[in-house]
Amino acid sequence: MDVNKYNVYINPIAFDNIKKNIKLIEGRLEVGIFRKIKENDIITFISKSTNETVVKKVNKINKYNSFEELILNENLKLILHWCKELDEAVNYYFDLYKKYKLSKYIVLAIHI
Repeated sequence: MDVNKYNVYINPIAFDNIKKNIKLIEGRLEVGIFRKIKENDIITFISKSTNETVVKKVNKINKYNSFEELILNENLKLILHWCKELDEAVNYYFDLYKKYKLSKYIVLAIHI
């Protein structure tokens, strides 16, 4: 089985939460390199502010039709631990991906 390695730049807060094993699920649209990522691949997360890195293995990937569906079916505390409600988490992703027509894409829950 081929294991691929990917570099992913992320914001410092998400980076720190991944490094501390608080954030164990990365929510992403299935675009760019995220169309290729599969179980057992290796992701090197890189902090956009410090270029510090942390390496994680992809344990599992679940696919959903929307961020709402992802949040309803996954543990929100493992995705965005600071969000208290569904609407807050969905709005975070809408702001993050505002340039995309979200209904056109599959949403990934990447378990790391």
